[in-house]
Amino acid sequence: MTTMTKKRPAVKSKTKRAKVLTGKKTTAKATSLMRKTTQTKPKQKKVSKPLQGPLKKTAAKPTSKPRKSSQKVTSKKALNKFKKTHAPKATTPRPKNTSDADEFVGLGGPSTQQMSDITKKTAEAIALLDQIEDIEVALKKTKEDYNAIVQHTLPEMCISSGVWEFKTNRSKVKIKPIVSGSLPKDEVARRNALTWIDKNGGGSLIKFGLTADFGKGEKGKLRTAKAELKKLGVDAVSKIGIHPQTLCAFVRERLANGENTPLDDLGIWTGHHAKISIFGKDCG
Repeated sequence: MTTMTKKRPAVKSKTKRAKVLTGKKTTAKATSLMRKTTQTKPKQKKVSKPLQGPLKKTAAKPTSKPRKSSQKVTSKKALNKFKKTHAPKATTPRPKNTSDADEFVGLGGPSTQQMSDITKKTAEAIALLDQIEDIEVALKKTKEDYNAIVQHTLPEMCISSGVWEFKTNRSKVKIKPIVSGSLPKDEVARRNALTWIDKNGGGSLIKFGLTADFGKGEKGKLRTAKAELKKLGVDAVSKIGIHPQTLCAFVRERLANGENTPLDDLGIWTGHHAKISIFGKDCG
């Protein structure tokens, strides 16, 4: 007797397999299995693998570590501070139709009011300078008038009246002889005057001088004698003369001794001078 076996149908999926195993309605366990199998798996992100083999050795290494954000902020602040302290001040161009007081305004200098005060004070100084020049001219004229009185007018009046000394309520006046002058400026007349003085006992009063012009770095030539100056190509000027006060004293002594003296040739003039002495102050 042959027995026939019933073939099971091929299970194509896990869901059908679960139904075949139970032969009944899908149980809760089969249902959960079905849900798990039917859920789609999420796609996994591809992770790049680290370089291996020879390529790993040839990979470029970073040259320096990246700066932290705090370091960047600090360096930026320092840079801004440096720019503020060292940056040149902005200048404002001078507008048209401005006065001199506004010329330096905006250049880091004084303000407009300060420059105006400076300009006014400068104008005041210039006005005072003009006054000084006027006063000097008036002073020169006043001195000339004074000398004319004490050297000519007053002595002549006193001598003609026979008065040589007198007093007022403020001063004492004395008429004194005066010898004044200096050697002539003309070279010929000057040489002749010196020759006369030398011949008449005044040779020791004559002083000699030598004047020469030297350039920079020629100090050594100053130590050279007059005879060597021409060899060096230096133009030297020799001077000879007598100090005016020494000359006047020499002539005064000769006149006091009654000796004949060529006053005009010596550049000397004689006269009388009214010496005025104000009480408490000497006027000469």
